[in-house]
Amino acid sequence: MMRGLFTLVVVLAAATASAQSGFVQGTFGGDIKRFSGDASSSVFDGTSQLFAIGAGGHLTPHWTILAELDVGGMSSQTTTTSVAISGQARDIHNTYTSERRGLSALAGYETSAHHGVQMVYYAGLSFSTFRREIASDAEEVVLQQPAPTSDYTDRLTGPIVGIDAVIHLAPHLSLVPSLRAQGLPLGGDLGGHSIRPSIGARVSF
Repeated sequence: MMRGLFTLVVVLAAATASAQSGFVQGTFGGDIKRFSGDASSSVFDGTSQLFAIGAGGHLTPHWTILAELDVGGMSSQTTTTSVAISGQARDIHNTYTSERRGLSALAGYETSAHHGVQMVYYAGLSFSTFRREIASDAEEVVLQQPAPTSDYTDRLTGPIVGIDAVIHLAPHLSLVPSLRAQGLPLGGDLGGHSIRPSIGARVSF
């Protein structure tokens, strides 16, 4: 996967260099992760902060390409289960933490400007890393010893879609509300999606 990712970055860099015009943009927002399947899958549902930075160019007045790196923060959820130990009720806590980050290669169609606003509709390929951590105090409660933490890392490659609204503020500066969406197929019955609304700025050159 890393060889394919490197090749993709090189191709995008070459295409951007030969584009009619280029731009860089950065946005800040949220990463909303939701999972389906059995009830235990929802423990990885969460919303975290997100920062994304991208560079792209216009191949024609309407067709554009974009390479985008996004880094999401950690989200966590804790469940509590009551058990009886030696006739006494004790609480066991399980904490589920997840974190996602990715690099995307996108091609988009940009509409003509209307009242200073252009819409860009993207589709492309995303290379993501999704990390899960499960921590429990069960062993500490029952056996009076520290409990180990379980870590899982999934490397995902899949389609991604998005939309940007480019609101022109000055000849080379635009406000950019943005939205990205992609699936998170983690294997087995654990599958979900990531929806990422954000807002930021674009500088054209």
